[in-house]
Amino acid sequence: MEERILIGVITLTFIVSLGRRLLLAVRDPTPGGAVILTSTAYLIGATIVDWRMHSEVSSLVYAACAVFFLMYLVGFAGCSAFFRLRQWAPEPRTIPEGGRRVAKWVFFLIALSGCVAIVYATGTDRLLAALFRFVFVGDTSESVLDLRVSLSSGEERWMAPGYIKQLRDILMPLGGLLVLFAIRRRPVRFVLLSFTLVPVIALLMISSGERSSVLLFLIAVFYIAARTVRKRNLSAGVVVGPLLVAGLVAISTFLALTSSFASRRDYAETNTVLILADRVLTRTPEENVLGARVWMRGALLPGAGWLSELASVIPGTQKTLSNLIHEDLGGGDLGNSVLGTWIDVYYNFGWGLGIFAAFSVGIFIAFFNHWVNSMRARSWPADICGLWISICMLMVLSPFGFLLYGPFLLSVVLLVIQQSRRQRIFAFPRAAIVSAR
Repeated sequence: MEERILIGVITLTFIVSLGRRLLLAVRDPTPGGAVILTSTAYLIGATIVDWRMHSEVSSLVYAACAVFFLMYLVGFAGCSAFFRLRQWAPEPRTIPEGGRRVAKWVFFLIALSGCVAIVYATGTDRLLAALFRFVFVGDTSESVLDLRVSLSSGEERWMAPGYIKQLRDILMPLGGLLVLFAIRRRPVRFVLLSFTLVPVIALLMISSGERSSVLLFLIAVFYIAARTVRKRNLSAGVVVGPLLVAGLVAISTFLALTSSFASRRDYAETNTVLILADRVLTRTPEENVLGARVWMRGALLPGAGWLSELASVIPGTQKTLSNLIHEDLGGGDLGNSVLGTWIDVYYNFGWGLGIFAAFSVGIFIAFFNHWVNSMRARSWPADICGLWISICMLMVLSPFGFLLYGPFLLSVVLLVIQQSRRQRIFAFPRAAIVSAR
């Protein structure tokens, strides 16, 4: 009992100490804020799991998260303060009158067309059909979960699902956000376009069978809409309709996919709110504790787990640690059961080097956070791209996640946006000179 009380006090101390940062991370997402949110959520989940199980492994999982998260905060806050790095999101900008509309539409339409082609090339239209049959007819003859696992793992035909994810879940949503929010248009056109684009993009993303990606996109719609209202690019009355559509799509998607997975996830009699809380807070810590016999032996060499995950980006059917843990938990070797950020550090580096690694991660995120926030302050498209990076960071639990879930690719896109803006600025005086002649 004393140990549980101590753990609860430590967790409460973290929450109280980080209260302002947590509120700012929710109000204005940044990459640094995303890490704090996910780490705090994991710490709360690890607390609940340790209260339930109260085992040596559950205490180890909690201790590793608490110690390494603390070292990360020291590195992040110390580096940000010493170098006076920009920690918070910039104020919203005004949508430009011109803003290269054609380039934005071309980018989005190419991504959209590619996603439509991929749906049929990979057979994910079968997953959509099975999901709709389940929702509207109650047909359970074809398991949505089984289809999702087989298609996402490349079991039937290898189509590099990690690369497909970059187009479907990262670039296409970004293109939709740019077309919808980075082009100045009349309120009526905005409403009509949003009623069309948001459901279409969400539908194509649902074809993966994943809930998280769709929810992240719809969260981004809410945040960017709020920023457009704060800057008075659009009125609150204009965006309320699209936000209701986004909310309806988000709730429907989560309920439909959760219901289709229920029999396989022991959720049949569980309230939807509790299911969401389980997914966000306790699922990963609990799986980490139950799968400890796989990862407790540690990596062969310091950082070897990270290197093997990065190598798995190469097209092929490599089996990583998350697959082994999922298989050990009885779910088969095609699914994933990932380690939390700081348990991943413990697995790769142990206690001694892990403290240094966590501190170094804090320094890296501090500089990355500064760079993204600084770029966001330069233009409205860059602000949208940087905010999308910040939201995608909620899924990053390892270096592999930094590649798979978009921040790396989106950072390249952010550089391209800034470079194109520079070229346009430098081209303007030359055009003005020619016209003057």
